[in-house]
Amino acid sequence: MRGSFCEDNPAFAASGGFCGGAGYIISRAAMQRLLANGAPALHEVYDESRWPNDMTTSCQLRKHEVGLELGPNMYGSPMTKIVDFENLARSHFLSSHYVRPAVMRWLHAEVGGMPDSVKKPLEELAFDHGCAVGMNVTHWNMEWQLCQGTMGGRQHLDFHRAALANLKPEEPNPFDSFK
Repeated sequence: MRGSFCEDNPAFAASGGFCGGAGYIISRAAMQRLLANGAPALHEVYDESRWPNDMTTSCQLRKHEVGLELGPNMYGSPMTKIVDFENLARSHFLSSHYVRPAVMRWLHAEVGGMPDSVKKPLEELAFDHGCAVGMNVTHWNMEWQLCQGTMGGRQHLDFHRAALANLKPEEPNPFDSFK
């Protein structure tokens, strides 16, 4: 997110900030630097900022010479396929972004090792042919089509099925020739 925020800070201009969608962890030492002028002063910075709070936080951390590092097991990118969520559930993840409530309930049951009698009804509410409900939005059109075309990653790509899942029929689509 370089060039859009915190233009008065060379460290931010050079390295940017981070998206906080998957969460972020701030050490005690970093918090002490942020609060050097007191909590009201920091609160005022956020009150006056028109930026997203993750960019404000990134800017303030950079201004206080706190390094930003990617943490392990925090997933900020969207996932659509059930197989990706199943792999996530078997990992040591801390957080994930873009997870809708129905998928979150299913993921909680999956991580908790609940029996299939509990997970199956949750899966039916959380996934459409193996694709996470709520992820069928136009800015993730290609991911949605690939997910639908593979039944959530559980089958080989069916180009015809992927073409039928197009959310942007007005735009050229690589699967159109398979309709």
